[in-house]
Amino acid sequence: MSEQTKVQPSFRVHYEKLDSPVRLMQELRSDVKFDDDALNNFVWMIWPKFECEIDSPIEEGIEAAPVGTAVMLILNQNPDYRAMLRTRLKIGATGYFVGGSMKIAKFEITELLGDEAKAK
Repeated sequence: MSEQTKVQPSFRVHYEKLDSPVRLMQELRSDVKFDDDALNNFVWMIWPKFECEIDSPIEEGIEAAPVGTAVMLILNQNPDYRAMLRTRLKIGATGYFVGGSMKIAKFEITELLGDEAKAK
């Protein structure tokens, strides 16, 4: 559980940083744009929590490696929002960490966690 948000991680991703001036810091509050949403304006409020090893988050203030894993925190707990998002949460699904229209890192979902794993 994230101490700042009190939200359990919903899925794990493998990410790779793109050529972006944004640093991958533990405090990064990017949004997520799934490849399935390429033709629409949907952007999801899902924050990464970068890991140095599986199940081991890096400390605040530390820059994440350019390639690695992160667990993802879905901030909006509204049931309708979660139901719409759940259609996108599949192992192998891809997307980006984004800041506005800037793509920061590419990711692929590698594992569903918590309620999302139970829902499948």
